[in-house]
Amino acid sequence: MAYELKIIKDKELANFIFTQGAFTGDANSKNYTQKNFDKSWPTYLVFMVLYDGENPIAFSGAKDYGKFARIFDRWFVFPKYRQAGLGDNVWCKHFINPLLEHIGNKIPFISMEFARRKPALEKAVKEWNKVLTPENQLHVIDGLYETVPNSWQNIALPCKYNTIDLPKQQDYYKLFTCEITDIPIPTDWKPFQRKFLPDDNPWKYMPNWLNHKIILSDEIRINFYTQKADFELPFHIDDGPKCALNYLIQGNEPIVFENYGPVHYKMGLMNVSKRHMVPAGKIDRILLRYSFMSKDFQSVSNKLSKAIGDRTSIKYKELNSLLLKNF
Repeated sequence: MAYELKIIKDKELANFIFTQGAFTGDANSKNYTQKNFDKSWPTYLVFMVLYDGENPIAFSGAKDYGKFARIFDRWFVFPKYRQAGLGDNVWCKHFINPLLEHIGNKIPFISMEFARRKPALEKAVKEWNKVLTPENQLHVIDGLYETVPNSWQNIALPCKYNTIDLPKQQDYYKLFTCEITDIPIPTDWKPFQRKFLPDDNPWKYMPNWLNHKIILSDEIRINFYTQKADFELPFHIDDGPKCALNYLIQGNEPIVFENYGPVHYKMGLMNVSKRHMVPAGKIDRILLRYSFMSKDFQSVSNKLSKAIGDRTSIKYKELNSLLLKNF
């Protein structure tokens, strides 16, 4: 069957098609309201609709971002034509080259919200590259970028570009594949408490969040934590350290950053200056943690990457010596 891709220049027709997306009941239907059309239309370099006869299949635009252009802006496939998984890329392939042809000399980018959806964007890019010329091949760059206020998105750019002129979200974590051995598990634990807090503050006394503290240096504090089974550690920002090297001795519950999502790990440097929580588990979760009291996440990440390198194993005492040497 032949499908026809049309450039829609008539604002009234574009408005009618665009706002149909608001009536589908989709999770993102709010993106297709009259208000959003009125905001988007003046910024569009081109707006396209793919038709099956007289029926619209999908629509999207290319939005002006200064020297950049966001293609697949407000991408929408009508429910009748949706397919599972990467099926929608069948329709994307009708759009991608024509969209690129109508952005002039601007640098194209494609964005998708939430860190957890990066693999989906990478799979989509792999499919799109099958119909793109060598000079237009795309790749997904590292990090999340603020495309509109408070919307942090994964970005795909032409392969010759590795960054975009948008605010980049501060890194949340750095994972390591190193196992820590010969860890001396403490036997004397104390409930976490902050006596100075008001009585109604949950952090004043936590009988299900146990702690054993060791002062390694002025910069580094070692904490062993036990999060008891069925206890959820609520959202918070650490009131001391800027970042912490975490090693899970027991349990597999992730750390969950409020504006990022869950991070599953065995060993990782965490930016604890960002709001985070840990969900309840079925067994006690035991954590070894090295807290860095003054150094920021990026500087610690850089030093740790060099110090630990590609190690797959390190003894507890050896790691302590390594940290004292480097920090």
